[in-house]
Amino acid sequence: MTKAILWLLATQGVAIAPPPVFTASHAYPLSTPRAAFRSVTFDVEVRGGGQLLWSGPMRVSTDAGASIDRRQSDAPAERCSTAERGYGSSEREALSLFLSMRDATAIVVTIRGSWERRVEGDACGGGTRTVSFTDTVPIAPGSVKTIKGDGGLTVTLRQR
Repeated sequence: MTKAILWLLATQGVAIAPPPVFTASHAYPLSTPRAAFRSVTFDVEVRGGGQLLWSGPMRVSTDAGASIDRRQSDAPAERCSTAERGYGSSEREALSLFLSMRDATAIVVTIRGSWERRVEGDACGGGTRTVSFTDTVPIAPGSVKTIKGDGGLTVTLRQR
């Protein structure tokens, strides 16, 4: 159909201009020179409610962060009556942790964490409580930093 329209316009003496050509003018310049690539590994320990929730190594760099996400959902330990059972009365727990490192002369790490846990003593209701935090801290090579959130949530970073 397009060819037919072009033929019709050409036979009527209508000049057809070629489509414009667009080219990229240039890449966006960096406002400051980029720091050299660095990669750092932390031994991480996450605790909450008096127990170890997760531990392991996490590696961040000036180009990419590191994260863990863990979710678990179980049926209630006891049988619940219809009147007691809430929507989604399963026992749920979730943990999320994200680390990122900024370009800087010193190592500055941003930590985002959240922990969702079931309400103690509410086996049939399915209620949960969630705590979360975001913090940015400098960490010297070989040092240890502990970040304390609400509800007993703590994250300890040991730089290797």
